[in-house]
Amino acid sequence: MVAIARNIFKVALLAVVWLVLRETVTIVDIAIGVGVSAFCIWYSQKFLPLSHIGGVRIFRLFTYLFYLIGQIYLGGFHVVKMIILGADEYTFSAKTVIKNDALKVILADSITLTPGSILIDMTGDNVSVVCIQEKTAPHPPRDVEFLVKGNLEKWLLRAQKEGVAS
Repeated sequence: MVAIARNIFKVALLAVVWLVLRETVTIVDIAIGVGVSAFCIWYSQKFLPLSHIGGVRIFRLFTYLFYLIGQIYLGGFHVVKMIILGADEYTFSAKTVIKNDALKVILADSITLTPGSILIDMTGDNVSVVCIQEKTAPHPPRDVEFLVKGNLEKWLLRAQKEGVAS
């Protein structure tokens, strides 16, 4: 009974967001909003069960989202600078200390979302990344590796519960 009430609340909340984004309130918009919201809730519960993600501090992961958004904007300004000054690509491999598989996937996605860097491969604890750097930058550019893997990894480690590697 409580789960049904939660799902109704989620559908209503998502439908309200839909109506705000649509900027109209008609019967058709309400029906579409409720229908799409119900489908999204059903789909996420069936195929994206958050209860199977163990060993993660959800609040810390939520704060990581804001950090990542900031890094995406900063990375965008960095890429604009690289375009103006000229840039070379640089490939590096590093080992992550993150043990939680879900957080490793988030690290991989975060690297790819950050402008100027793309994850090439993630095998076990090793990540391979290609990124752009200034043509005049020393090889290897320590700041790029630290920005791409170091800071993102540090923030994700805060979300990892100790002693859990699932």
